[in-house]
This record gives sequence, C-alpha cells and structure tokens, in this order.
Amino acid sequence: MDSAGEWMKDEQFRYFMLKTGIFHVLYAAKGRPAGKLLEYRTDIFDWLEGKMPGITGNHLIGWNSPVGERAGVRRAVFVFVMLRRMRLDGAFFMKCLFYKVYAKII
Repeated sequence: MDSAGEWMKDEQFRYFMLKTGIFHVLYAAKGRPAGKLLEYRTDIFDWLEGKMPGITGNHLIGWNSPVGERAGVRRAVFVFVMLRRMRLDGAFFMKCLFYKVYAKII
C-alpha cells in the first residue's frame, strides 16, 4: 500500500486535487458574494499549498493537457492557475468576470 506522502507527490493526484479545489471555488460556491468567494478561495488554496507545496507548478497544467480531460475543464484550470500566478485571480473574482465565463463553458 502506498503512503500518503507518495500520493502527495504524484502529479496526476496533485492535478486532481487542484482541479477539485478550483471546482469548489467556482462551482460549489456559486451564487456567493464576491467577498465570501475570495475568502473561500484563500482557505482552499492555503490548505492545498500547506498539504502540497508548489501545487500550481504541476507540469500537467496546460491549455491542451492533461490528455483525456474535457477541454472546458482543463482550460478553466489553466486560466485560473495563470491568473493566480500573476496574482490577478482576486481582481477577476471581484469583477466576477472569470466566474461568469467559467459558468458558461461548464
């Protein structure tokens, strides 16, 4: 049986956890005020970064990767991570632009 430490290092598992975190921020928290959404996003990413440091640096994050993932999902993950790396994800949430676009493609 694999240990939790080994799973935390697996790139596919890390991508899945990142995707799940983004899903919770964008879809499960749908309809929440922007301030609460930002707070929830911070909580989710603090937890993810605490458990899996460097999770947004996963090599599977790309416009056309991972292979087999639905295009709408992988592109939403890619755009969200790019905005986060540029520290623009909060600005987009405040305007709800990314949130509205995401809701239309999913």
